[in-house]
Amino acid sequence: MTRLMGLAALLALLALGACRVAPVQNIESAPLAAPEFASLEDIADAIVRAGLTRGWEMREIRPGLFEAKLLVDGRYEARVDIFFDTRTFSVVYKDSVNLRYNGRTIHKRYNQWVSFLKAEIQKQMRALKPGQPPALRTRVPRGLVPARRPA
Repeated sequence: MTRLMGLAALLALLALGACRVAPVQNIESAPLAAPEFASLEDIADAIVRAGLTRGWEMREIRPGLFEAKLLVDGRYEARVDIFFDTRTFSVVYKDSVNLRYNGRTIHKRYNQWVSFLKAEIQKQMRALKPGQPPALRTRVPRGLVPARRPA
């Protein structure tokens, strides 16, 4: 009887642990809805603002591609590639630390962080105004832009 109860407890713990993972959700070719006047540089600046707002560190790899890193509680790390042009963007899983990634699934908080990043990118696109100064442009090229702690 004790052995059966131990097995039941182990199965319950495994089931609870499994609830914390979900399939990795990449964002593929999401519409940017950027204004017509927006250049690729304007869009890059808005994506950097979005990343910084949500706590991501942003590094430009080349025009149209950023690598973003989110560090949470000094233990959990997510890295994504953000591909973009003047019409669409994609956020694609790259790597992680302590998020239980197994090739298909990952801790469900990762999908939340990426979803928040997507929403913030779209919000920053809506906020673009003609003649807006490129506030971050001088800090972005080829370097890592430090992030704030996620809210």
